[in-house]
Amino acid sequence: MVSGAGLAHMWVLDGERELLRTIERDLAAVEVIRAAWDTFTAFLDTDTPPLVDADTLHRDDALWAQAALAYTQAKQAPRWPTRLWIAPRTPCWHWRGIPANKALV
Repeated sequence: MVSGAGLAHMWVLDGERELLRTIERDLAAVEVIRAAWDTFTAFLDTDTPPLVDADTLHRDDALWAQAALAYTQAKQAPRWPTRLWIAPRTPCWHWRGIPANKALV
């Protein structure tokens, strides 16, 4: 595929025996390999792993719908309180003998 050679020789040696296999260029196989490679490189380019059947599960039961609704509502809620309350003295500063105030915290 890379070299464009019409014939390849594959040697297999196990220390005692050797086997030579001659492989002729198969244009249909080249196209299948190239298409699979193009699909694979798209995953590399986007840093996204391919999904397989084991990665997804379709659920439409009531328990799943309730959990999905709770998740959606939690994602829409503010993440942080709009106003923080700071105690006049906090134990973490007080034990060091330093009085806590807004300037220190």
